[in-house]
Amino acid sequence: MTVLTQTMILFILILIGFIIKKKNVISDQMIKDLSGLILNVTLPFMMITAMNYSFSLEMLNNSVLTFIYGAISYGIVIIIAIIFNKVFKPDEPQKGVYSFLIVFPNTGFMGFPILKAMFGDIGIFYGAIYNLLFNLLTWTLE
Repeated sequence: MTVLTQTMILFILILIGFIIKKKNVISDQMIKDLSGLILNVTLPFMMITAMNYSFSLEMLNNSVLTFIYGAISYGIVIIIAIIFNKVFKPDEPQKGVYSFLIVFPNTGFMGFPILKAMFGDIGIFYGAIYNLLFNLLTWTLE
């Protein structure tokens, strides 16, 4: 199955979800429950499954490089967020929201499935390495 086909399947699933929500087939509580299931159960299991590789020096080197490139990219988007807030001068409550939106991508619902579609389990493996910074910064960046 090609990457384009798999990506189209993901977008079709999103469209189906949009339609069934518009038609009130599912409730807001069910959406919340399904989101919790995906974020707290299925994504962690997908990452654990993706970690099932034999150790190699090449994977260690690639993991370190992924982490370093991730740190550089987060540094760049943090600078962009600072510049955005200086240029557009949003009010204080919105300032933090804009910064968060600029710095942190939605890697949970779409990022990992797209990595899986494009690169297989190894994509999930390296995505999880990159996502370490996401988790660290989400809980510590002020």
